[in-house]
Amino acid sequence: MTGEIKIDKVRREVKLGISKMDFLADNIYIEVKTPLTSLQVDIGDHIKTKKIGKFNSTDRFVKHINELESVNTIALKYKI
Repeated sequence: MTGEIKIDKVRREVKLGISKMDFLADNIYIEVKTPLTSLQVDIGDHIKTKKIGKFNSTDRFVKHINELESVNTIALKYKI
């Protein structure tokens, strides 16, 4: 095995409990967390940007991990 798997279907922003996961690839939930606060490129005046707010991705990450744990617990209990 090369570490690659075949994925037939990818969905974005998939609800899971009270959370939205970034992707669902077949039956694999994927959550991407990157504290991207700036780009290392010159941005022209024709591009509108927003002010950088407080980085709160850690709280969302914990919420999403808890949702995944809940789903996994249910799946193990009912052998899904």
